[in-house]
Amino acid sequence: MIFAAAGIVERDVLINASLPAEAAFRIGTGSQLLGKAVLLAAFVGLLTSWNACLFATARVFTILNQLGVVGDGIGKPTENRPVTIWAVVIPSVLGLAGAFGGREVFSAVLNACALSIGMLYFVTCLSLVVLRPSISENNRVGRGVVSALFPYGATIITAIVTAYIVYEPLTWTDQGLPIEWAMFLGAITVVTLYWLAKRHRWAERASEGFKGIP
Repeated sequence: MIFAAAGIVERDVLINASLPAEAAFRIGTGSQLLGKAVLLAAFVGLLTSWNACLFATARVFTILNQLGVVGDGIGKPTENRPVTIWAVVIPSVLGLAGAFGGREVFSAVLNACALSIGMLYFVTCLSLVVLRPSISENNRVGRGVVSALFPYGATIITAIVTAYIVYEPLTWTDQGLPIEWAMFLGAITVVTLYWLAKRHRWAERASEGFKGIP
């Protein structure tokens, strides 16, 4: 999309356009219809991303229920439903409510989530590096030198990306702590306090073992 838009119209047009891709196809082809088609394709792409996030969040509620973090009414699956209705309704309502917060609020939430996701990827790759030697060769995913070096490469790349995500908000403001950092640290504080209050219950759940997610 970037190469196509840059090849159709001049650079100044893309910089000054509020919707660069739409402007590129509308001006470059001289067709209002193609410009609207690009917007429609982008909208459908957003729906697919929203759908994937909704499924992932619903499964997260299921895991949180197994850990004892949320009640059975929110996260406990049944024979007929792998996820509960509330596991779908809650993230949907919060997501729609956040969309009406405006560009500044939405951008701050998005950047804070990017920071969390970057750290999650880094910890996951680092865990693979640490745990891989303890996994029997027959159960490992991939074999050979390339497969052995891949986790290290992934860890280095995710560490660089995460460091950039952490540092980038500092370049956007000179008024002290960036709002993204404040939101992230606030969420970590709340989760830590909740964990301290529930850690004994979680330890009991962990000792009982986890049931497979349908």
